[in-house]
Amino acid sequence: MDINNLLKEFNITAYQKECFNYYIKLRGIIDHYQIKELLESHKVIPRYETISSTFRYDKRIRRILFKYITIIEEYFRSHIINNEYQVDRYDSNYITTILFSKLVKHNKIKSFLSNKKTFNYHSTKNLKALVTLRNKVMHSNLLITNKNLEECRINQKKSSCLIDNIINMMFYLPTNEIALSFIREINIASKKEIKKHQMQLEWDLPSFLVISIDESILKSFHNKI
Repeated sequence: MDINNLLKEFNITAYQKECFNYYIKLRGIIDHYQIKELLESHKVIPRYETISSTFRYDKRIRRILFKYITIIEEYFRSHIINNEYQVDRYDSNYITTILFSKLVKHNKIKSFLSNKKTFNYHSTKNLKALVTLRNKVMHSNLLITNKNLEECRINQKKSSCLIDNIINMMFYLPTNEIALSFIREINIASKKEIKKHQMQLEWDLPSFLVISIDESILKSFHNKI
């Protein structure tokens, strides 16, 4: 796997080559190859504008997920603090620093989630999928090409695809209002944006990559803080 060999596979202009050299330093050769192979597997010609747009779209999705995963973490930690400990004997360092993978296994969280009737919140598989997605986001892993997401159950369907992992995550948000905001941010992430800096190429995102969530899914979502 060589940068020069990868570069030869693209019919690019001098300006695009400058962008390529810029992004190869940011994302690395392996991520470039993975996106190229993904596009080719869907019969999409891997123009560099397409690869660049895929990187940018993946980052937009990760930023949105980071924002809302943080809300879930704060929600879970607050539930434990508010329902288990007396303030005068509570060690705040324990709950505020505990790993998320351990947080979701806390007895108060397990009990709290198992009382929800509209979704399989307490499913070990779904919680494991939530933790894995959270870790991928926090470690800035590419999501679009990621083959190591966990299987979760959405409406009786088992799947490890990215969109179902995102929907699974959404069901742990505290309220319908927050979940609706989340859906709308995800759904507009694929929109073309005004060019913000000179290293951004023309937006060329393949339609098969676009993640879209139907707002009607919230009919089965009755979360309350």
